[in-house]
Amino acid sequence: RREPPDSGMASELEALKRELHALKGEQHDLHQRKRAQRPRGAHGDRGSGGGRFGGPIHENRDDRRAGKRQRTSLDGDGDGDVNGDGGAPAPPGAYASAPSVDTRPKDAPGIAKDEGEKRRGRRMLAGLLGTLKRHRDEEKAVAAVTAQRRSVIEQAETKAREVSAKLRQESFASNALRRARDHRRTAEIDLRVAEKELEVKRAARLEKDAKTRGCARTSKECGRPRVFYRPKAHTKDTEAAVEVTAKEVAEEFDNTIANSEEKVERLERALREATRELEEAEANAPEGDGNDDDEGNDANDANGRAPIDDDDDKPEEGEVNGEVERSDGDEDMGDLEEGPDPEGLEDMLAGK
Repeated sequence: RREPPDSGMASELEALKRELHALKGEQHDLHQRKRAQRPRGAHGDRGSGGGRFGGPIHENRDDRRAGKRQRTSLDGDGDGDVNGDGGAPAPPGAYASAPSVDTRPKDAPGIAKDEGEKRRGRRMLAGLLGTLKRHRDEEKAVAAVTAQRRSVIEQAETKAREVSAKLRQESFASNALRRARDHRRTAEIDLRVAEKELEVKRAARLEKDAKTRGCARTSKECGRPRVFYRPKAHTKDTEAAVEVTAKEVAEEFDNTIANSEEKVERLERALREATRELEEAEANAPEGDGNDDDEGNDANDANGRAPIDDDDDKPEEGEVNGEVERSDGDEDMGDLEEGPDPEGLEDMLAGK
């Protein structure tokens, strides 16, 4: 006659199995969310900070015109007309022609006309030299304004590169902190599932020991599954079979429980490593990102693990569809230093 199993032990085992099933469901949902949040492309932010400031600075029309004027020499070194008569220079070794001498008298009619032409030529030359000097002064002023403008552009580019590098580092630190938190949460739920499986196996062993106490099991030659049976009258063979069965069942459960305990220890080490990585990420995270989970740490269990909250997917206050609302007053670039405009910059930009 079979002994009825302990109803209290069976109800405890069923409760443990239900808890294990619920934990596995949470584990599956967590892994699905983590897989869905994984980026598709290569890691890294799109904004590199180069943008339009990375290209070379091209000269404008005024710069090219200034360069041409600077290459123009006012002092001509031409030695083509030696005699002043417009002829070709004398070849090396040849006699130079004698300069032309005006043998006309000073009171000749053409002499006064020549003096007037000379004075007019001197006035024209003076006007030309004045014009060239004025253009040279303007070119110097334009070059000074261009240098000041180039200095302002270089300062703006340097500031933009610094701000871009700072934002990129903050983005990397924030992403590392988010990955560390997801890793720790995953390790935590995996450990809880393994611990619950170990509890279920221990409870199942107690229940099976109670059910199979005094039973023998068919041999392996009979095929699977091996059946437990309780003899009506024990003999030496049946008593030996019962002892062998109890020993085999105990060894099987010992191996299974040992594997589960080893798995729990491995997951505990993984959880400690994930916690250490999270602490490092919080230390390197920008201000304001490392204190997001301070309120949730108060509800940790006795082992220091935070419970799984299904409300994590709901948008918090100030968020729309999981993204934080930005106001018009938000400034990520910081305050740029403003200085006085260089002299002549407004006239140059206005095209004057």
